[in-house]
Amino acid sequence: EISSQPSAGDQTTIGILLVEDEPAIRLLLRRWIERALTAEVWEASDGLQALERISEGRVEPIISDLHM
Repeated sequence: EISSQPSAGDQTTIGILLVEDEPAIRLLLRRWIERALTAEVWEASDGLQALERISEGRVEPIISDLHM
């Protein structure tokens, strides 16, 4: 679960939505994000999946392919 209140000394986990239609690129980006940040990464392969995830809440930044 994503922490809404960071505790002293704890790393805060953020939720990032990754929207990319190419599976290989999506996997590469996901691995890079998870290594670089303390983040939970959700994936969507198209705009409809992305909108569903956004409606569920707890998504802070969104990284999206513009040419899908």
